[in-house]
Amino acid sequence: MEVAFEKKNDLEAVLKVNISKDDYASRVEEELKKTQRKVSMPGFRPGKAPMGMVKKMYGKGIFVDEVNRMASESLFGYLQENNIEYLAQPIMGGDNTIDFETEGDFTFSFEIGLAPKPELKLSEKNKITRYVIKVGDAELDKEVENIQRRYATEMAVEASEDKDIVYLNATELDENGAPLEGGAADKNISTTPELIKDKKTQKQLLGVKIGDEFTADLFKVFNDNEKVIASTLGLPAEAVADLNKNFSFKVTDIKRYQPAALDQNLFNQVFGEGRANNEEEFRNLLREDLERYYASEANNMFEHEVDHLVYDMHDYDLPAEFLKKWLLENNEEFTAENIEEKYQGEARQLRYVLLRNKVLADNEIQINAEDIENMSMAYSAQMLSQYGMPNADEALIRQISEGNKKQEGYLSRISDMVAQRKFMEIAVTKVKAVDKEVGVEEFYEIIRKHNEEHNH
Repeated sequence: MEVAFEKKNDLEAVLKVNISKDDYASRVEEELKKTQRKVSMPGFRPGKAPMGMVKKMYGKGIFVDEVNRMASESLFGYLQENNIEYLAQPIMGGDNTIDFETEGDFTFSFEIGLAPKPELKLSEKNKITRYVIKVGDAELDKEVENIQRRYATEMAVEASEDKDIVYLNATELDENGAPLEGGAADKNISTTPELIKDKKTQKQLLGVKIGDEFTADLFKVFNDNEKVIASTLGLPAEAVADLNKNFSFKVTDIKRYQPAALDQNLFNQVFGEGRANNEEEFRNLLREDLERYYASEANNMFEHEVDHLVYDMHDYDLPAEFLKKWLLENNEEFTAENIEEKYQGEARQLRYVLLRNKVLADNEIQINAEDIENMSMAYSAQMLSQYGMPNADEALIRQISEGNKKQEGYLSRISDMVAQRKFMEIAVTKVKAVDKEVGVEEFYEIIRKHNEEHNH
């Protein structure tokens, strides 16, 4: 076999594999013998079918398979032996026509997209704001109130107040005030008076008792939020517009939650036995937690800005025509009509990943099993935290992690997260961080404006 590698330019090449009959004849013959030993034909003992019949039945398929296999082996063997880094997978050349009708010599032509070798351009000339978030007394007071509500106790009440949850049975009415035939009926819903913007409707919900009945505008009860109305009534979103607004309501239950007292019991529930023995110690611990949380948020924002800089500063060339052709041949989402537009997003992400991998390789950083395990545990702990279990024990976190690993594609995503973390640890050291102290509200306003500017 002969292999010829020719560069079209710095990012594209053509590799040709010439295969003669002498190259594949013995391999085809060996495969035929293996097939003969396994095949069963009527009138012949197993493995004793005449070679002529075996060739007639299986010869063409074996011949084609072996020639294609040899072409593939030669292609990837050459790329590996010569350390040629390539993108996606080589594709058959457009003018490459293989005629398998005769067992002669063959030439396979493959188009190859060569991987560029980008360098990280970040330096101390790149200044990025690193926010230092000041936790004021107002934020601390608000967090204390949140915790008191989180650990509140339910209490029975006779009449509703503005912060109570009022449970109602709702029925749609016709123009005469009678239950609408075929309308929404006996729907169990709930609301809180203080959340209702319309003062007249809000007043109807204040001071009610279990068993009380009244009529009101359903839309005003839910502040004209059609999504909430659809979800509450269990209706398709498009059905909301056809509802009559007038509903009858019957109070079925009222729940009031008494905020937890700032006492030793609450201190122990939040921080564990004996860590806070009075309100001052409780608030100090809480402030430390908030400062850690906001420091993490600020760090996320800082890394996010570094990410933007990496994307913006590394718009280097790729084998664009090759990649477009590969996407069109291998991904149904790409068509002749949308390839130019969709390719831009693919190229932007590919540039980032290639740069990231190059930086990790240059710094001899590898991803090992311990890295994967630690990231999986961290990811699983974060999942539990989002579901209201911020301090889950290690055994539960590990159980969730092991379950996650059984999901298709999970370990690949976790590996990518590890690579991203290791890359970012390098990238942030290259830029100059400029600290700026801001308040909590100011910080989140900065994030809001950033998201609007970048369509996040």
